[in-house]
Amino acid sequence: MGAAFVVAQGHIGNPTIAQVHHDIDHVANYWKLRGEWGGQWQSAHRRTLAGIKVLNGGSIPTKSPMAVGMLTELAAKALKKPFTTETLWAAIADVP
Repeated sequence: MGAAFVVAQGHIGNPTIAQVHHDIDHVANYWKLRGEWGGQWQSAHRRTLAGIKVLNGGSIPTKSPMAVGMLTELAAKALKKPFTTETLWAAIADVP
């Protein structure tokens, strides 16, 4: 699932077009930076951390993004519906 978001990130072009693209971008970065989770985040990652905080209901997750169910929840929040590959590609295809 995380890898699918990373691949999708490369296809959304300018993520400022729509909020869902920002959210996909945050989930993709969350996946890519998962090895650093739990440690001190570098300043370059603050934007992603802020986005994850918003997706998480206003708080920074206390568990690793690899915790069971956490990535699924994050993906569903980003897509605003349950995650499927088809839903993800439909979301990024919705670019004017």
